[in-house]
Amino acid sequence: MAKFFKALVLLCAVVSLTLGQKSAPYLFSGHHKVVNFTQQYSMEMFYNKENGEDWLYFTLLFEYPLPTYQQDLWLGVGFGKTTMDSADIVICRFQTNQALCTDRHNGRFPVTPVLDEKNDILRFRSEAVYDQFVVMGFKRKVITNDTENDYQFQLGNKTDLIWAYGQANSTTGEIIKHVEYGVTSITLPKAATSFSKTAIFAACVMSVLTFTLT
Repeated sequence: MAKFFKALVLLCAVVSLTLGQKSAPYLFSGHHKVVNFTQQYSMEMFYNKENGEDWLYFTLLFEYPLPTYQQDLWLGVGFGKTTMDSADIVICRFQTNQALCTDRHNGRFPVTPVLDEKNDILRFRSEAVYDQFVVMGFKRKVITNDTENDYQFQLGNKTDLIWAYGQANSTTGEIIKHVEYGVTSITLPKAATSFSKTAIFAACVMSVLTFTLT
């Protein structure tokens, strides 16, 4: 019985180390969302918890048929607003064969969104097969330190979105007025629940004690 008990406790240690590591699975609800802006333009959103912080991953996808200016195509999405007025906006375009996504904000409409002083987004995906599709992905924390220009997401709540796409200047890369735009909304995923190694180990040992004493 003693050897059996030790074996179960050792198993608890292995389980706690596995489930409590940084890349551990988390319990979350509705972590994956897709929004279709048009028949060609859509956005995929994925929630993840990394090192104790909440992150949102966004993938902007434009599919066939692509416009004639496809190599100068820009894709944009804005958060928490139904107009461009004072909106938090991210614009992505291809530059030197990879996606360049920029953290921007808009003043009083109509103005081309300007770059934030502090960039709070990171590119994580870029792929283009011209004449077929363009994919550009970025991620950002749910809560950033830029409370003036960044929309602060509230997990589990509905969030308004604005979207647009258009053509950039092929020489300067300057964003030119959108070709098409619109407004929609998305319900964000709920916050994840994670467990520390200690909590997992303690719960496992308690289960072992209950099992062996009954």
